[in-house]
Amino acid sequence: MKISSKVTGLLALMALLLTVGCKNNGVPTTNDTKVDGSSSVTTASTVDQNSNSDKNSEIDNEGGKKESKWVSGMGPSRGHEDLERFAIAMANKMINEKSLNQKYLLPEAVDGDSGRSTKNPLVKGNYSTDWPNDDMLERYGYGVSKNTRAYQDDPKLMHNHGLRDIINGSALSTKEACTSIKNAIIKNTKYALSFAGKDNSKLLFWLGHVNHIIQDTFAPPHAVRKENDPHRFVDICTYGTKVKGVCEHGSPIDLDDVIWMTSFSCSLTFKRPFECLTDLAKVAVNATAGHLIATTEIMQEIESSRNITKEQKNRIVEDRLEQYFELDIDDFNGYFDCSTL
Repeated sequence: MKISSKVTGLLALMALLLTVGCKNNGVPTTNDTKVDGSSSVTTASTVDQNSNSDKNSEIDNEGGKKESKWVSGMGPSRGHEDLERFAIAMANKMINEKSLNQKYLLPEAVDGDSGRSTKNPLVKGNYSTDWPNDDMLERYGYGVSKNTRAYQDDPKLMHNHGLRDIINGSALSTKEACTSIKNAIIKNTKYALSFAGKDNSKLLFWLGHVNHIIQDTFAPPHAVRKENDPHRFVDICTYGTKVKGVCEHGSPIDLDDVIWMTSFSCSLTFKRPFECLTDLAKVAVNATAGHLIATTEIMQEIESSRNITKEQKNRIVEDRLEQYFELDIDDFNGYFDCSTL
């Protein structure tokens, strides 16, 4: 994003380097793979919510506002940080409305916070999904090599970015890709919850990682959701591999990754509210808040249970996440039903 004409060039370069809703590394090799799939253009139904404002607009040389990319990184060229900020505020409101234990209130994210320098563990975990720290590299088998680029481009880890995994040179089917994303959410939610009552910073860091996976599935270059019903997947895109009939994420960046609308009213202020998010970005916030509430309810249920076994804890987690995945009952649940694909 650009702040003034003096720093236009620098921030434009930062936007290119820091794209995360887009995959943010160099151009990979391109392979041709055949798999059944479909491609479509989708929009989501509008979700009305009020929340905090954002002052990180993009300004061009003429002083007019532009769209902010679905990105993550230092300075004003961000996106995931803002989605996380809105989701945290929304989840805290729901914790109060549901009369859940106040100790589960989440640390609010600061307006304008950067994933690179943030002290908020939720924002840091979200950011580190694309720009991994040592903990992230260690979890995914790159702790020894410290090879950030290899982690980012690993075709078996595309589910961490809401994309279609490539296994042994073959792309997963859409249903398999959806299931892979769900499994990543389950596995990392369990890992995050293993720190509950022991290390709150790690608990929140890994929940932030899960939130990033969720958010990416609403970025158009990552996944196509049904028109007027974003609860349903139509397609899940590839990165670095061409698959006939399947959407493909542009590399290294995709200019369709945007989170802000450019309507007249939204273009006249530095303080962009929730209403100025694109429809799919709003839904991404709702889905993120839904997961945060699900994990809060899980922790409260486990804590209130006496003499509970490890197997019983796992069942509580899995049952509540299954509700989150498949029960299309409101704006916060039901976005990961793979059964119809």
